[in-house]
Amino acid sequence: MNGLASGADSGLPNLARPARTRLARSQQSALWRLPTPMVFGDRPVVVTKNSTYSANNIVEFLDAIGFSEGVQPYVTRVLPMWQVLPAPMVPVTSIYGVGVRTPETFVYGEDGFEGTPEVVYGDGDGDMNMVSLVAAEKGWSGVEGQILKVVRLPGVRHTGFFSDDSSLTKVVAQIQEAVVSIELHRKEKIVSLQSSF
Repeated sequence: MNGLASGADSGLPNLARPARTRLARSQQSALWRLPTPMVFGDRPVVVTKNSTYSANNIVEFLDAIGFSEGVQPYVTRVLPMWQVLPAPMVPVTSIYGVGVRTPETFVYGEDGFEGTPEVVYGDGDGDMNMVSLVAAEKGWSGVEGQILKVVRLPGVRHTGFFSDDSSLTKVVAQIQEAVVSIELHRKEKIVSLQSSF
């Protein structure tokens, strides 16, 4: 949200702020990464001198930062997709980093969105906070027929997920375990079908 509002440097510190903001807003994932009402509810994600924004008033936030062209795609494409996130009814392994200081709320002072916000941090993977990371787990755990395995990787950052050897080894092990499980399930199904004849 900070990138959309004030153009976080995105690794380009010498790029002027207006250009950084345009860059952030042009990214395909910009709107998809906004907090959703289903997961975040009324939790404050951006606070200014005059307003508090939560996932329930993202449209007002987009208007306030001068990104009104983002409203229509958010309302017609993004929001409907995230309003209901049903269990996929296929085996899912969710792997994510934890224990990394991660932004949760951006507090803008007197300069509003032109200023640099104070950041309130919480747990997560450095990019995605725990509210987002556990959303599938909360929504899908206990759904009859949904197989869900959650693997948390302590100290692993979102941006280093596949570059850290230890993390990569754990991810590969989970993939191999899933392949074995799928093959075993397939064989059981074949045996079951054969015995019914």
